[in-house]
Amino acid sequence: MTPGTVLSRPTVTSSSGTIFANLHRLRAPSLTAALARDHLSRQRAFHPCRCKQSSISSGQLVSAVAVVDQEPLQPARKTRPTAQQIFDLQHVPQLSTSLVLYFPFGVLLASIRMALWVLLLAADVPWLTDNNTSIAVLQRILGVQVNWHHLDRIPNKRHVLVSNHLTAGDLMMLYSLPEHYIHLISAKLPERISQANHHRVRLWHATKEIYQDLTDSSAHTDSIHLFPEGVMTNGSGMVQFSRGFMRFGRSLPIVPVALRVTVPWNIQTHTLTSNFAANLFWFCFVPRVRLDATVLKPMSLSEGQGNGAFVESVQKTIATELGVGIADITNQEKKQLIRQYSKRKH
Repeated sequence: MTPGTVLSRPTVTSSSGTIFANLHRLRAPSLTAALARDHLSRQRAFHPCRCKQSSISSGQLVSAVAVVDQEPLQPARKTRPTAQQIFDLQHVPQLSTSLVLYFPFGVLLASIRMALWVLLLAADVPWLTDNNTSIAVLQRILGVQVNWHHLDRIPNKRHVLVSNHLTAGDLMMLYSLPEHYIHLISAKLPERISQANHHRVRLWHATKEIYQDLTDSSAHTDSIHLFPEGVMTNGSGMVQFSRGFMRFGRSLPIVPVALRVTVPWNIQTHTLTSNFAANLFWFCFVPRVRLDATVLKPMSLSEGQGNGAFVESVQKTIATELGVGIADITNQEKKQLIRQYSKRKH
């Protein structure tokens, strides 16, 4: 890991480890076997003599365990992160004297900054939301430092930026660019958010109609940005990309962006079960958050290449730059994992 990737996960208790290991209840046997291998490999490392005695109720997982006992682990699987590694369960992994002393000030600072975030979402005046000077001042007040690397790789023509997703404030990186972008958001978010037209970054709902509308280059000249993972991780790995951006992939160049975040005290600005308000609070709580965005070389679909293969190559390019693995988990499976964890917690 480079110095920019300071988001490391805290030690997880055995009960939470059981939650993640029980992902076999949530998806097909392919993920079951993958998680079983990860679970058993950790058991072998610490309790080699008890490994084969582990009893797991699911028939699928027991079958997967039997396969692992008979066959050696493939080397490539060692780099594939588990759900337990990429989704944290607590915001503050470890208290320190400096963090305890800072806490009252951090709560006050977070309250002010969160109010400012709401104001920014509601405001639709170009002198505030589409002005270089105003944006620079706002980023300083919000405690966001954005560093772009290899900006020369961004095409001068219309394109699609795709990046990994780490914090509630990741879009601030786009406000630092002179170009206007359309960022696609969940259709479940309030309609009011998509009605602002004077922001450096406009938020549009990711509906079939919008996708179809944006493919018409004659009607739109703004470039597009997406988080293909659909969910945030802690930076230790990535979840599977969705193929949504391939609706533009045959007509526009795809520009991968590898995003890193640095947060003081190793605070996790989001956890597996935290909501947006909690994520924004911890993002605003710390004195400063540094976002480092590295632009990679534009990619285009090769002749005869399928959509799935191209999406996989784009994600592997980002993962290689970050030095992380890609988990065998989708954004929908994360939602199922949240429900599973919530049931056990209660």
